[in-house]
Amino acid sequence: MSALTTSRIARSAVVAIAAGGAVAGAVGFGAAAPAAKQHTLKMVTTQIADQQIGDYDVAADKDLVGGKVVGFDTTSCRIDLQAHVAHCAISLSRADGTMRGKATINLDSGVGTGTVTGGTRAFRGATGTMAVKAISQTKTSVTITYRS
Repeated sequence: MSALTTSRIARSAVVAIAAGGAVAGAVGFGAAAPAAKQHTLKMVTTQIADQQIGDYDVAADKDLVGGKVVGFDTTSCRIDLQAHVAHCAISLSRADGTMRGKATINLDSGVGTGTVTGGTRAFRGATGTMAVKAISQTKTSVTITYRS
C-alpha cells in the first residue's frame, strides 16, 4: 500500500470520529444540570475531497447515519511515515453546531482511537472517546462514546 493510500485510509477513519459525536446531540451544562448522559453512536463517513500537502492530508467528507447525510467534516492529518501513524485534527459542521476532535490512526491497519475535545452550541463541553476502522479508501466505520 502506498503512503498516499494509507494516509487516505487513516484520514477517512478520523473523519468519522468527529461526525459520530456530533450526530447524537448534546445536553447543555447548567448550574443545576443533571449528570451528563452517555451516548454511543455508530456511523459511516464517505470522502468527497482529499488533498496531500507536504506531510499533511487534508480532506472533506459527508457523514452518514442509516444512509442519510447528517453533516460534513474536514480533517487535517499529519502523516508520520516512520511511525506509520496519522495525527489528525477534526472539525464537524452541523445545523446545530460544530464538534472538534483529535485522533491517532495506524496507517497499516486503518484502525485508530481518539477523543472528542469540544464544540459549539449543542456540542459545547462534549468529551468522549472514539474507535475507528477503515472500510475502504473512502469509507470509515466509527463508534463513539461521549458525554455532553
